[in-house]
Amino acid sequence: RPFVETFAADLSHELKNPVAAIRASAEILDEEGALEEPEEARRFVKRIREATARIERLLSDLLNLAQIEARGIDEFDVLDMGDLLLASTKGLEGRERLNVSVKQDAKVRGDATWLGRAMANLLENALVHSPKGSPIEVLLERKKDNVVLRVINHGEVPARMVKRVFARFVTTRQDKGGTGLGLGIARAVAEAHSGQVELVQPGPPNVEFQLTLPHASLRDVALKVGGSFTKQ
Repeated sequence: RPFVETFAADLSHELKNPVAAIRASAEILDEEGALEEPEEARRFVKRIREATARIERLLSDLLNLAQIEARGIDEFDVLDMGDLLLASTKGLEGRERLNVSVKQDAKVRGDATWLGRAMANLLENALVHSPKGSPIEVLLERKKDNVVLRVINHGEVPARMVKRVFARFVTTRQDKGGTGLGLGIARAVAEAHSGQVELVQPGPPNVEFQLTLPHASLRDVALKVGGSFTKQ
């Protein structure tokens, strides 16, 4: 099937459930006497809000993915991936489960906003798809000419999902809170930075995703900080 046709069909499928929930709840609230039961009315209002929030997340993720794939990255700065990683953990539900280890000399060239978003998506994926309360290992290190982020959590990617895990709208979340676009966005961001995101271990017992980016050259770093650079 042509890409546009497939994409439209997938998007239509993803929007179908939240739109149906909004319609059904609105119809019930429109019935005579519906507002005479405040608790019942609040329940349906909550359902409408949840469905609306899902649509907003879906459209936001789609816009991000389309933007990075169509435009790529315009400006590259020398960035400390350790700082970006720590910043990307803020606001994540369950962040206390993250065991973060950052090695020195983890500098890359790129866009801080996009790279932060990619790392946050990988961390959120691990938090959502691992047993509640289980620890998640987050390792950032330099390997030869690359900077590598490893995110390791307890669990397993179903065999049927392994080859499709980065595809649009693919998710195994049972709470219907995800859009199935987070890993696709992470991969698109990595590729726009001449890097890659891989599922290197599908489990069990552990699932591991790796984000690999080219290390910033010493010349690049020296230019960024005004000519002085001390290797750690």
